[in-house]
Amino acid sequence: MRSEEAIRSFIAIPLEAQAVTDLSRLSQALADEVAGDIRWVRPIHYHLTLKFLGELELPMVEEVKQALGDVAGRWAGGFALELRGLGAFPSPGRARVLWAGACGGTGLESLRHQVEVALERLGFPREERFTSHITLGRRRSSGASPDVQLSVERHRAWVGWSGRVDRFALMASRLEPAGPVYRELGLYRGLAHAGERSSYSQSSGA
Repeated sequence: MRSEEAIRSFIAIPLEAQAVTDLSRLSQALADEVAGDIRWVRPIHYHLTLKFLGELELPMVEEVKQALGDVAGRWAGGFALELRGLGAFPSPGRARVLWAGACGGTGLESLRHQVEVALERLGFPREERFTSHITLGRRRSSGASPDVQLSVERHRAWVGWSGRVDRFALMASRLEPAGPVYRELGLYRGLAHAGERSSYSQSSGA
């Protein structure tokens, strides 16, 4: 049975304001083109997930915080990220999830690898397959959708915000009827920003 104190948790990279603006514009363009069976993610909820952890008891949350602090203590911090491309899971022809691509190269892969190694020591299975993306919307139905497929093809070469990433966060997610509500549990920056206080604020939803 699930404990009342269990926290649905994940690790993510928060996005800059201009990135959110660009993604919001893309999402609106898609909403204007496709049928209405898609539940669109609110812009304040956009994020790049590094790893979903599931339901954690409070002692494990503290262990994860410590592990991520250790990662940040070794991480030089900062890499280039570009939002580019539009895709769908499992495929454009039978899309359930519409997403924008996030290209971080070796910098993103290095951070993700460090996180995976640190959490594997706590018993979390390592995820070998990873597609870096930001979820824009989820279809309520699972059948074929020609208009969605056409829209994905039309925007496949989309290019949005590019800039530097210098932080990652441990987030909590509480499921509500109107959608998830997110809460920041810990924010981590690399060695280059070790003494700085982040301006990233906690936000609801995603």
